[in-house]
Amino acid sequence: MRKNSPRFSPRTGAAVLLLALSAVPALLFGAEEKKEPAHSVMRELPGNTPYVHPSLEISFPPEIGSYRKTAVVENANPVYGTIVRYTGSRGESADIYLYSNDTGGALLEEKELLPEYEKTKNMLLKGKEKSSSLVPVKEEIRLAGEKVLRDWGKSLPAYRCDFQCSLGDERYNSTLILSLLEGPKSAYVREQEAKKKKVLYGKFVKIRISWSSEIASSTADAEEFLKALSFLLFPRPAPVSAPQADKKGKSIPSPAGEKRQEKVPGGH
Repeated sequence: MRKNSPRFSPRTGAAVLLLALSAVPALLFGAEEKKEPAHSVMRELPGNTPYVHPSLEISFPPEIGSYRKTAVVENANPVYGTIVRYTGSRGESADIYLYSNDTGGALLEEKELLPEYEKTKNMLLKGKEKSSSLVPVKEEIRLAGEKVLRDWGKSLPAYRCDFQCSLGDERYNSTLILSLLEGPKSAYVREQEAKKKKVLYGKFVKIRISWSSEIASSTADAEEFLKALSFLLFPRPAPVSAPQADKKGKSIPSPAGEKRQEKVPGGH
């Protein structure tokens, strides 16, 4: 296993990657073309304590896998919503963004999910210029693959795309996952669902996680984080990881096999 390469040391490479990923937070979520309204209010909360989202009632712990929660930002404008950030010890960064589609925080339908995913993915693929007094570089992003995650939600899919990126001399991998969250439902929401005969959702959830492609163990840590996060966002029984053996040593098949991965409709 290759450890930290000279180009991505814990002190320099991690700092460069974190600086680059945090320099333009809106870009990470494909929202760089939106202008922050004058009346919008942001509230920063401690990162090292559990955070419970007020409407979704999801509790984000101080740690998920090897990642630590370092920041929470709540925005009064529901279009910008809430950002929960986790970071790893080697420059890894994971942002969870919970937001609405309009300033009124209207309920969402499943038909809005795929267009939002495609819009976000395409904005990220543009590769915007990122500059600061320390890092005047251009981010290059290449799509490495897409899949539909059927095992995240109950009947609703999550869309995932993976990128190979470069930022100056640094090389890193990045993953985007987008889905919808229901949250607790009032009598009014239940009434609207009955009228429309469809499930209504409270928020979009976007996840953008990035890590160095030159640190082999970072990929395993990122996948561990995403798996744990999926159970946090969409609680469900944990899958059986491997067949068990009976007393005679014969294997007992798992009650449920792995789900087939699907390509994103209209994707690559």
